[in-house]
Amino acid sequence: MPGEVVQIPLHGALAQLESDKAPRHDPFLPALSPIDYKFIAILSLLLIPAYILAHLPFRVDFAGFIDAYWIATSARSGLVAVLLFMAGFPLERTLQPALRRYRQQKLRIGIALAVTVWLCWLLGFRLGLTITVDALALAELMERRREAFERTLLDLFWPGLYLFCGIVVIFALNSAVVGIRWAGTYDQMFKHLDWVLFHVNVSNIAHWTLNHSPRWFPQLLEFAYFGLYAQLGAVLFLTALLRGQRYAAQYVRTLLIGYTIALAVFCLLPAKGPYFICPDHQLHYPRTLLSYAVQRELGSDVRMLWTHHLPPGATTGIAYFISFPCMHIALAIISIWFLRRWRRICRMVLVWDAALLAPAILLLEWHYVIGMVGGIATAFLAIWLCGRISRKAGHSTLSQALRKIDAAAAL
Repeated sequence: MPGEVVQIPLHGALAQLESDKAPRHDPFLPALSPIDYKFIAILSLLLIPAYILAHLPFRVDFAGFIDAYWIATSARSGLVAVLLFMAGFPLERTLQPALRRYRQQKLRIGIALAVTVWLCWLLGFRLGLTITVDALALAELMERRREAFERTLLDLFWPGLYLFCGIVVIFALNSAVVGIRWAGTYDQMFKHLDWVLFHVNVSNIAHWTLNHSPRWFPQLLEFAYFGLYAQLGAVLFLTALLRGQRYAAQYVRTLLIGYTIALAVFCLLPAKGPYFICPDHQLHYPRTLLSYAVQRELGSDVRMLWTHHLPPGATTGIAYFISFPCMHIALAIISIWFLRRWRRICRMVLVWDAALLAPAILLLEWHYVIGMVGGIATAFLAIWLCGRISRKAGHSTLSQALRKIDAAAAL
């Protein structure tokens, strides 16, 4: 009746409000916000003027990067995710359901052993065992989420694709900037700041430590340093599986915001790292380390891009040259932040990064101490910015939900 006040039960309105807080979307489509698409689009458009200003051709080894990202890093990330899940949750949630299933279907044991032996023989023990663990974990995931297995895979795929696209574009922009500004312009300044503020010389400390430590110690440092990428991928897997695609997409968004901040700082204060300006680096640095070969290659790439003397077939995109801020420490902090809901896993990753990753960053001569301080600031700025973006999107969704309730009450 006109003028009649319609009473809507409070619990019904709140239920509708709660259901409308998260925008509904097709479970088979990416749960990304419009800003994520705009973010990638804007960075992609910047590639055109960047490479024109750099006077460089845009040549990217997509095949090599796809192999490194989707196969090598994904396989190691899966193994790390399995280990963290098993260590971070009680046995009745992790191993016991799988063991009961294997006891009931003993043929599975024979198949698992046969696959393990075959993969270790074909790929080598380390890689074969990694692939085996990933395969068994995937099979177990399919058993536990039989009705929603495809959606679960897409919850992993879409944030992973978002991260892949973002890294490709940001790394390509980084290469263009190296063609515009000399990558070592501010290395001496950061070295001086280390001495003034902290009374340390990273190169001297690194050389003394590496030459007075057992052979396994530098290799352990390298394992922790390059293992960060597997840690980042493992956190992506865990956030997507335990909290859903939206939370994983928020994690990826924060990582890419951090990378973008680092790229912007590099445009203003380009620096390559202590190893780049160390006069006796080759005399004291162990040549058996992978870091030695990678640092030499990066130094060669910097000079190639800066002088524009590209050999035939040389690529110019998808490389990372930023020393300040230190993104290794920034990415580690971001990953720990998004693991805070699972305290045991969060503590384990925090202890690992504090005990091994942080020393590796300095002792392998990748970054300055001041760069680590900059990395910490970058991480918290990225987390804050992503939180603001998420709250803004949430506020918009909440307003839409309230309007729906008001419209329903007016009927």
